[in-house]
This record gives sequence, structure tokens and C-alpha cells, in this order.
Amino acid sequence: MELEKKIGQAEKERQEEEILSKKRAEELKILQQEEAAQKLEAEQKEQEFLAAQAIQETKQAAARKAAARANLARIKRKHELERRKAESKLQMLRINQQLETEKILEMEKTKIKAEDSQHSLDLVAQKTAMLTQNTEEAKK
Repeated sequence: MELEKKIGQAEKERQEEEILSKKRAEELKILQQEEAAQKLEAEQKEQEFLAAQAIQETKQAAARKAAARANLARIKRKHELERRKAESKLQMLRINQQLETEKILEMEKTKIKAEDSQHSLDLVAQKTAMLTQNTEEAKK
């Protein structure tokens, strides 16, 4: 009897161990599923983060590109203004040089006219002197 009791008790303990083992296996399976779900969620969050980071980097690159284009346009405008300014300055210098040349030519013409006038006056004076001399000689 004692042996039967012991066998019954051992059978009961074995069944309890089997039930406990099944529970542990189920708990382990649940833990593994939870761990897999957490791992999947972490991977999804990482992918979302990487996607957001890629979007941000793309926006930053687009902003840098737009800034570079604006800077290039500003430099081109500045260069065009400097070129126009230089052309205007060159044209002004040419006009001033032409005016100076015309002024010099006019002064030369005036000088030549003055010399011609003086020469004409000298000739008139000489002729007058000769006529006066001729008149005086004729009176003698």
C-alpha cells in the first residue's frame, strides 16, 4: 500500500511537473513572441527614424542648393552691374577725350586765326607805311 501511495504520489508529481513544464513552455513562448514584437517595433521605429532623417537631409540639401543658386544669381547680378559700370566709365572717358581733342583743335584754329589776323595786320601796316612813304616821296 505504501508503495502504491508512493507510486501514486510520484505519478501525481510527474503530472504536476509536466503541467508546470507546459506552463513554462507557454510562458517562454509568450515571452519570445513579446520579444519578437518588441524587436519588430524597434526595427520599425528605427526605419521611421532613418526615413525622417533622410527626409531632413534631403530638405537640407535642397535648402543648400537653393542658397547656392541665390548666391550665384547675386554674384551674376553684381558682375553685370560692374561690367555696365565699367562700360559707362569707358564711354565717359572716350567722350571726355573726344571733347578734349575738339577743344585742343579749336584752340589751334583760334591760334592760327589770330596769327593770320596778326599777319594780315602786319601786312596792312607795311602797305600803309609804304603808301605813306610813297606819298611823302611824291610830295618831295
